[in-house]
Amino acid sequence: MGVAVVTDSTCDLTPAFLRQLGIYMVPLMVTIEGATYRDQLDITSERYLEMLANTRSMPKTAAPSPGVLASSYRQALADGASEVVAIHLSAQLSATVRAAITAQALVGEAVEVIDSASASLGIGLLVWWAALSARSGASGEEVAAEVRSLLERVELGFSPLTLEYLARGGRIGGGARWVGTLLDMKPVLKCEHGSIQTYKKVRGGRQVVPAIMQSLRAKVPPGSSVLAGVMHANNVDEAHRLEEAMRSIWVIEGMLSSVCGPVLATHGGPGAFGGVVVPLNSDETLRWRRWTNSSKEGPSK
Repeated sequence: MGVAVVTDSTCDLTPAFLRQLGIYMVPLMVTIEGATYRDQLDITSERYLEMLANTRSMPKTAAPSPGVLASSYRQALADGASEVVAIHLSAQLSATVRAAITAQALVGEAVEVIDSASASLGIGLLVWWAALSARSGASGEEVAAEVRSLLERVELGFSPLTLEYLARGGRIGGGARWVGTLLDMKPVLKCEHGSIQTYKKVRGGRQVVPAIMQSLRAKVPPGSSVLAGVMHANNVDEAHRLEEAMRSIWVIEGMLSSVCGPVLATHGGPGAFGGVVVPLNSDETLRWRRWTNSSKEGPSK
């Protein structure tokens, strides 16, 4: 089996996609309306968003325990892998990486833990690359080195439809929410060095897609070959507009789309959407085309 790739549920890859590529997924925990669920196992993203839209309390998310992570790593090794590359949610956003490092110590040197410094499909694209690289015969050290190189180039931008959920989570004050709502202000956020930062604020929903594109284009010139992803919390129309804008300026080597899981949706709220791009150099582009042309893996479109 060679190298097994392990991730967590914040990657926002579908269960079918994970099964197709043999990727192991460890769920984060989410508590909403007094009940606790294992993300993607006990509750789907769609069901969670439905509940989120109808609750006034702020849900809570929690990292998996070191024991649960260690169990997943051991399962991958028991299934025949000689090495495990584990790619997890940014350490700036969750205790998952810290727990994974503890789990790594429990399992042994066969496990390599990587802080993605990202979230959602920012993780998902790294996992996709890692899975195909592992299938091509790369060693664990090679896969880990490739992922670490790529994660330095991940550009992720997104926007909430409403300021309500940022206020509930303490990210902004009630006064800022009131003024922002009155003026129809929409924040555009970026994931920078593993943490979420405000990129800019725009007035009116039609300005959001151009602002997200501006944030992504800052470091990824038009015409670049990229892996790309679009995620949304029940906002298909805006996600489609964003995807069209992305396709109009970059050479899309692989595209993923997904419904946001609980971690991003909890703070963005229903209607949030965003995009992510990972620029590839010429050698990486050729390798990617060779992998996907020979295997036809994943929902590239």
